[in-house]
Amino acid sequence: MMNIRQHQMAKLDERVEFNIASRIAVLLSQRFEDAAAMAHQNLRDEIRQLFPQAKHYELESERSLATFATSAWLFGRNFDVEFPEANAILKRNESCDDKVNALREWAETQFSNL
Repeated sequence: MMNIRQHQMAKLDERVEFNIASRIAVLLSQRFEDAAAMAHQNLRDEIRQLFPQAKHYELESERSLATFATSAWLFGRNFDVEFPEANAILKRNESCDDKVNALREWAETQFSNL
């Protein structure tokens, strides 16, 4: 049986987060000119800083982290506090997928109303 120590697990988690943030940075760069104008490392680091905020709402899958980061990019880093409807969605006692679907629908509605 293989034993993984706590510090080894933490390093593994850190590497996974790094890779997820890198993929989200590529996604944002492909969709938004201002994200594309940033150095990849800076964008990736900015995205990683959002992860604790997203995890506070039990968003931990790559898809949910990407949706949270995209929402933060579009509406501001503190959209989850500044927009009461987004806050209510994120605080729901629902599955991660349900929250992400509702958040995506909310964001689309916000832009269709502009």
